[in-house]
This record gives sequence, structure tokens and C-alpha cells, in this order.
Amino acid sequence: MSNITLIAADRTVFSLGHKLSMQLFPEILVVRGVLGEGVAAAANQIRQGTEILISRGATAQAIREAFPALIHVTIQRSAFDYISALNLAQSVGSPIAAIALPHLVEGLTATARVLNLHLRLYPIVKEEEVEPIILRAINEGASVVIGSSSTGIAAARLKVPHVVVQSGEETIIAAMTQAQRIYETMRMNRAESSLLHAAVNAADNAIVAIDRMGRVVAFNVMAERIMGISISDALNKPYSTLWPKFDFETAIRNDSTPLTLSPDGTSEVTGSARPVKNHEETVGVVVSLQEMDQQRILASSIKKRTGTGHIARAQFKDIQGSSQAIKRTLALATRYAETDGTVFIVGETGTGKELFAQSIHNSSARANRPFVAVNCSALPGSLLESELFGYVSGAFTGASSKGKPGLFEQADGGTIFLDEVTEIEPHIQAKLLRVLQEKQVMRLGSDAITPFDVRIIAASNEDIPRLLESGKFRSDLYYRLNVLMLHLPPLRERQEDIPLLCRYFLKLHTPDSAFAPSFTPGALRQLCEWPWRGNIREMQNVMFRVATTVREHLVEKDIIRDLLEGTMLLGIDPDISQGREDVIRQALAETGGKKGKAAASLGMSRTTLWRKMREKEI
Repeated sequence: MSNITLIAADRTVFSLGHKLSMQLFPEILVVRGVLGEGVAAAANQIRQGTEILISRGATAQAIREAFPALIHVTIQRSAFDYISALNLAQSVGSPIAAIALPHLVEGLTATARVLNLHLRLYPIVKEEEVEPIILRAINEGASVVIGSSSTGIAAARLKVPHVVVQSGEETIIAAMTQAQRIYETMRMNRAESSLLHAAVNAADNAIVAIDRMGRVVAFNVMAERIMGISISDALNKPYSTLWPKFDFETAIRNDSTPLTLSPDGTSEVTGSARPVKNHEETVGVVVSLQEMDQQRILASSIKKRTGTGHIARAQFKDIQGSSQAIKRTLALATRYAETDGTVFIVGETGTGKELFAQSIHNSSARANRPFVAVNCSALPGSLLESELFGYVSGAFTGASSKGKPGLFEQADGGTIFLDEVTEIEPHIQAKLLRVLQEKQVMRLGSDAITPFDVRIIAASNEDIPRLLESGKFRSDLYYRLNVLMLHLPPLRERQEDIPLLCRYFLKLHTPDSAFAPSFTPGALRQLCEWPWRGNIREMQNVMFRVATTVREHLVEKDIIRDLLEGTMLLGIDPDISQGREDVIRQALAETGGKKGKAAASLGMSRTTLWRKMREKEI
């Protein structure tokens, strides 16, 4: 299913459109169809979910008439397209008969006047007029006919010399780019609307929004329960019919108006009304309400749920890409989410291991339970041990007098994500193996055993066979973790996703995403040819640079080249993933010792850089 479809009336447009779809616009589907066939093809694609159609000439007119409510982008013809077609027609013979829709006839006429050519004009309105008018033109002495694809098809059928006014690559790119921008704006508007709707309904208090005309435009499920009014009865109704005692004019004028009411005469409800402004204009009021008893309950509940910050926010729908490599990975990860088995995610730095781990958790039966993530390479061995397994008072010097539950206890009922698990020191690996086998943990300094119910997701960006062979990672722990293997493809294995991902991250980092700049075809080629050693993380950094530095509407090839070359270490072409000492030292020197910037230039995380610096005693 594609949200944008280009209906190509002839082989030339189909061939160009298909090539551009493969290279620059993978999200746009290209199909054949002229006039009535084009309308049938459009109907078929609409049934499959297409929201924007691209076509040209008479086919575009027919599709517009058949589907007036659908968004349609027309492929225009340039002056060069008209000149090329007229020169070709003149080489075939003369007089030349222009047989086409009025707008195409006008374009041919204006161009012929510049070229000092004489045309015989035969404007048409309907498809069935084409063949009779061609015969009439030939009878009146025309040697060649010129027009759109429908003219060319009819002329070929009648064996009459003909030339079709084609559309060049640049005009097709312009139409595809316009359609893509329209769709992105639609998608962003929907996302914002869905997000707003979800946020309003997820709120633990009643939310009522009233516009400047006094109409209720938002009314969530908590408002329905607290006020005893159904959502359908509230929306688009005057507030006064639902809430006669509410002083709307006072709420509009004041920064915040406290409210107290008792809808059912028993439970007290408190809250406030705040005006909403768009620039300097007040556009309405948002009312927030809570029952007094519920306020105390919710405060306790929220503290229990979020006090530790163990929340997974990412979902599979957040993972961008349409390549077969990422589709296969997503399909496998989705199947893994349906089970409770241990998952081992492997992939190069920057490929999104935690994004997949969070998505698996949020699509599993444990979604409403904690998601506890720990970067095993970021903590020294003794601290990692106390964090994972917890400790009791007096377990070691500096231990809290209250003790502390470990991350396995905190994750009970949910998921624990052990990132960079292969970096754990050998003696902790042995303890971790026993904890995973027994599904119970003993805090440091204690002899009490605490059982837990936790799903394990582990991850590594290292060469696992090499670590197993060298003995740096226990094989028995590896086989305990490697129940369900998930390999994340690097960007070089999903190059067709690069244009989509670049556009996505550029919009993400642009303050006003609706007006994010676009890439020229040359800039996109430059991005597609870049090796992206740091994968998604490196791409995010580069797109942040683009969003920060570029002020034009189009990002040119030279700008991308300069920004990309700025990420390279001059004079060195190393295997960065191996973390060579000279490469790390030069990166630190060039960034003034700032580890965050050095890590970004190397395409690795800050914690990975710290670990490699520790290993090499830099």
C-alpha cells in the first residue's frame, strides 16, 4: 500500500517515474494508465489507501472529474519539453496539427510563436473526440499531429505520424516532491491531532476545551465521568447548555481562574481554567478538573509508576524505513514481542538497539510494567554489581543506610534491557548467569533470596564469536541470552531507506517541521553514497547540523558534502568501530577534548567512547 501514486499515461513517464521512485521517492508507487484506464488504476489505488494522485494532461483531468475530493498533483510541462516536441514534429513534416486539451494547445501555440512555426490548432474536450479530429486534421492537409499521450495512442492506432509532448525528469521530480510535501504535512497534522487526542484522553484529570465562540471542542473521558455528560452530548455544544454556572468571560480575561464545583452534590471537584493564546490573540479556554479524593490517589499512583523513571517510550511505528531489510527485522521483532522469550539484539553502534528493545516491550504483555535499561559498559564492575543485584545496609563502604533494591527487583513483572552486555566483567558474568538461571536474586551483603519475574533483552555491538573465542564473554551466558536472536541491519544494508530517514530526521530537528527544507536530487545522491559508519546515530547528528545551519528551502549537494566531510577525521580512513587509539586521540584533539562531540564525529555513543578510552588508557 502506498499513500502516493503516480498514474503514468505513457511508457516514457512510467519509465522516468519508476526510476525516480527507486532512487529518490521509494514511498511513491508508479503505475500505468491512460484516460479511462488511468481512472480505473486510480480507483484501485484509492481502495488500497492512496491519498494523493499524480498524473498529467487528459488523464489528470479524467481522474479529477472522477475523484474531485481527492488531492491531485499535476505533472507540468516545461518550455524545454514544448521546444523538443515541436522540433521533432517539424523534422517529421508539416503542416503540424496540435490536437490536445486547451491548456496544452496554449503551451504549444506560445512556444511555436517563439520558434516561428505555424500550427493548425484542434483543441479537444473529451476522449472520444480525439480520433475524428485526427482524421479531420489529416484530411485538411496536416502531415503530423502533436499532443498528449491520448493523441499519440489514437494516432498510432490510425497509423498517422505523431509526436507526444513528454514531461522531462525535472518536472516529474517537481510533481513528486510536491506530492511528498503535501503528504508529510497531512501526516504531521494527523499525528499532532492523534497525539493531542491521546494526550487529552490519557490525562488523569478532566479536560474541557472551549473555543472563543463558547463551543466545547475537546471533552475527555475523565470529564465525561466527573461531570456526568457523555462526550457526544458535549462536543460542539455551547458550554452554557452543559455548565450554566461557568463564568467563561472571567476565565478568558484572567491568567488562571480557580474552580470548585460539586456536579452530583456529593463529591467535590476542584481545578482551574486557563486562557489559550495564539500569538497575542486569545482563542479559548482550557479547563482542568479533579475530584479531591482522586487527587490524593493519583498522586500516590504516579509516584509509584514513574518515580524510578523506568518507562519505555518507543514503539514499532516509530521505527522508520521501507526496505526489505528493515521490514524483515521489524516482522521478526514483532513476533518476538508476542512471546516472553529472552531476546539478544546484535548490531553495529547507532543501529537502534534500545529503540527495538523498547518497542518489543511496549508490544508485549508486559507493556504496562517497568522497562529497566542499564548500559553495562558505562559502569565500573563494583558499581554495576550493586546496581543489578542491589545491596543491604552496610554491604560496603558508602552503601546507603536504607539499602537499595537492584534493577532486577525494580523490573519485576516487566523487562530489563542489558545494553552492551558483553562488556560485563567476568566475575559478574558468572553471577548474572546464576541469577538468570534461578530467576531469583540475592542483594549484596544479604543471604535472603528474592524471586523475580522479568523478561530479559540483551544487546551488543561487539564481534561475539571473537569474544567467545578469547574467553572475554562466557559461552554459557551467551547461550542463556541467545534464545531469540535479532540482527539489526546497518544503513549500508538498507540504502533505499536513506532518503526517507534523512527527511524524517531533518523534519524532527527543524523547529517548524511543516517548513523543513528539502534535498535536491544531487544532495540525496550524496547522502545515499555516504558510508554512514555511525549508522542512524551519525545520520541524526548530520541532520541536526543541516537543520541548525541551513536556512534555504532547498539543501544543495555542496552543503551536504561540506557537512559530511566535516564529520570525517582528515587524513585518516580507519575502521572506526575498532576504536584505534590514534583515531580517538585525533578526534579528541579536533573537538578540544569534548567527549560528546568526539563520540559523534566517530559515530559512536559517549559511553562507548569512554569505554574505549579506558581500555586504551587514553
